[in-house]
Amino acid sequence: MNLRFWSWLWVFAVLLSHLPTVNAQITITSAPSTACLFSPISIAYNSVQAGTLYVYLYNSGTADYGSPKQMQTISTGSSLTVTIPGSQIAGQSIIRLTNSTTGHTVTAPIIINAIPVPPIIANVFAYCQGTVASPLVAIASNGGTLNWYGTSAVGGESSSVSPTPQTSIAGSTTYYVSQIANGCESPKASISVVVRPTPSSPLTSSVTYCQGNPANTLTATGSNLVWYTSPIGGTGSSAAITPRTNTAGIYSYYVSQSINGCESPRAAANVTIHPIPSLTITPSDPIVTPTQTSLTLSAIASTSALTWSTTETVSSIMVSTAGPYSVTALSNNGCRAEASTYVTQLAPGEMYTTKTGDWSEPSVWSSNQIPGNTDPVRIRHSINLPTGFQGHTGLLTYAVGGQLIMQTSSGLKMGL
Repeated sequence: MNLRFWSWLWVFAVLLSHLPTVNAQITITSAPSTACLFSPISIAYNSVQAGTLYVYLYNSGTADYGSPKQMQTISTGSSLTVTIPGSQIAGQSIIRLTNSTTGHTVTAPIIINAIPVPPIIANVFAYCQGTVASPLVAIASNGGTLNWYGTSAVGGESSSVSPTPQTSIAGSTTYYVSQIANGCESPKASISVVVRPTPSSPLTSSVTYCQGNPANTLTATGSNLVWYTSPIGGTGSSAAITPRTNTAGIYSYYVSQSINGCESPRAAANVTIHPIPSLTITPSDPIVTPTQTSLTLSAIASTSALTWSTTETVSSIMVSTAGPYSVTALSNNGCRAEASTYVTQLAPGEMYTTKTGDWSEPSVWSSNQIPGNTDPVRIRHSINLPTGFQGHTGLLTYAVGGQLIMQTSSGLKMGL
């Protein structure tokens, strides 16, 4: 080689030795644009030269990088995962990768969203066992959407559909719900659902009355009693029922009790109304005439257990004096009936009424003729003096149940 060639080669080497050193290149190939506090984010990068990689997260607009969130040797890979700490301030932030070996830095913007607060529980949920429940309710804030997890306190599959509690079994069950806002999920809020047990039916007792006798109000042992006239449906009342006794038969009334606002099944309170015995006295209008010395009174009854006011216990008695008489009949079920009559003693020649009617009707009188001025009269029925009628009698006597009704311009003259 000639001298000229070596001279140029030496000049080129001197120039090359004075060129600046080029830093290794590092780039972020993928990174999320948004993330939530406490969540991990994955960053992929590409670096030409090995070294130690520092990862920083800091708020946009500040030069304070703070401490590295993670450190990694570049030669071990081309991606990393870093968790956003709770101390990070939500808002516009920056991811910064720095190769400490070469000093090369690259950044990427990221928006960090705060974790929303749990949703608000709208109601206290309590049901009576077996009643129809409504879907659970919670209120999301700031446009968030709800995530329902059923009874899973940790993990579990979420659903946007609110669950409806089961009420077939008494007890307490806790359900969980979170809300999502800006892609970030809140902690779960708990909802307690209490299913109160169905109380047992109150204790009742059957009662028995005789037909027509006064009855007491029904009673039962329980709390907050409600009375009904039917086994299902109907409107209940807190006032206890007083049964009617005018008709014989077996009747059922119903009562429930309520504990903690839950109503029990209804219990039946049975009421038996026994019929009273049938009883009549014959004759129905007994009279002892002046020619009679006695009269037979007979009791016609559905039972043979009879007791007269004379203390006799036979079906028929003989009476010889005027006055009131009665008889009592007692049935096998303990129910009794009473009938009474009045025996009238007639004076010689005395006319008496045989039925209700007008004084002017001959058929009303025992003699089948209207009384005259000298006739003694005994009124034993309701007798009417018609308008404008003038009646006559020698002597007027009233028997038990007798009455005289005078109309306008009517009159009764006694004696001549």
